[in-house]
Amino acid sequence: MNINKIDEEIDKISQEVVIIAKIIPSNLKTEKRKFFNSNDYNPVFQYDEINIDFEGLMQRLDNIKCDDSVIGKLLCEKIQRLKGKIDLIRNIGKKDFSDISVKFFGKPSKELTKKAEQDLNNVILKIKKNMLPTEEVVKRVRQIIKDYKLSWRVIIRDDMIPRISVSVNDKKIFIRKNARFSEQMLKGTIAHEIETHVFRAENGLLQPFKIFATGFPNYDVTEEGLAIINAETVCPIKKLSNQSALRLVGIHTALESSFRNVFNMVLERGYAKNIAWNIALRSKRGLIFTEKPGAFTKDYLYFKGKDLVNEFIRKKGDITKLYYGKIGIEHVKLLGEINRLKKPKFVPKFIK
Repeated sequence: MNINKIDEEIDKISQEVVIIAKIIPSNLKTEKRKFFNSNDYNPVFQYDEINIDFEGLMQRLDNIKCDDSVIGKLLCEKIQRLKGKIDLIRNIGKKDFSDISVKFFGKPSKELTKKAEQDLNNVILKIKKNMLPTEEVVKRVRQIIKDYKLSWRVIIRDDMIPRISVSVNDKKIFIRKNARFSEQMLKGTIAHEIETHVFRAENGLLQPFKIFATGFPNYDVTEEGLAIINAETVCPIKKLSNQSALRLVGIHTALESSFRNVFNMVLERGYAKNIAWNIALRSKRGLIFTEKPGAFTKDYLYFKGKDLVNEFIRKKGDITKLYYGKIGIEHVKLLGEINRLKKPKFVPKFIK
């Protein structure tokens, strides 16, 4: 099997396990109602059965043999990451889920948690005014897509936790029903979702290997960090950037205590109840009994990535090189070793 065939096979398997980004309790609405009707209740979540042939996927990955080329080694690393993701998925709702999440994603270090705490201590919360309705947000996002001459669809959904998300495989941008944004937030969101996630995917599709569009191993740390910094660049509002710090501190708290304690921690910092609920939910999804310590630790990568990209910038790193596709900072040094690469077509104007 040649390198392009291997690349395609790994991508097929990756698409079959994409559910990792959609860990949503099946009884979410019921448990939310119970939670807000009580002062001490912690949700007990349920999850739909996952109909995936885990053993079959593992076997398919074991059957792939990569060569010693730069791309071959990257694909081999990606196989190991996929195995870790499969292990995490098969343990949703089980007692070892938190430990496996820490093994796969890691957890906030004391130093990084301290940085996040400092960010939160400096935040000034402002009352939101003139919020745009979902219909207006959708209209503007579609116009941006048209202006950039991109063939992406914008779809409204009500079965998602974030307000907006991007699906690279089928070129779709999902916006949560009834999600609202201020003018400033929408500018930051466009820089985050379109001028980072979409642009890196589109540039990756121009490269000779599919992995540039589907993602190098561990690319998402850089991706999310870059997205946050881009959002801050066009929308320098402290509250906008502090979501990543709040998520990290939420995970730090969740690893040591209950859903209710995470919720209360966010409230005590002056945030609204809906934000407190969302931070607690994101940190505890994947667990059943949320009164116990444990967390889905993925969200701490946003702040970690922001810290890494800032360090890259401080060391005079060339941000445009991060737009060759969905690569990590650690992969920039490999670009010169890969033939036939095309310079990024889509790079935000505020970076050039």
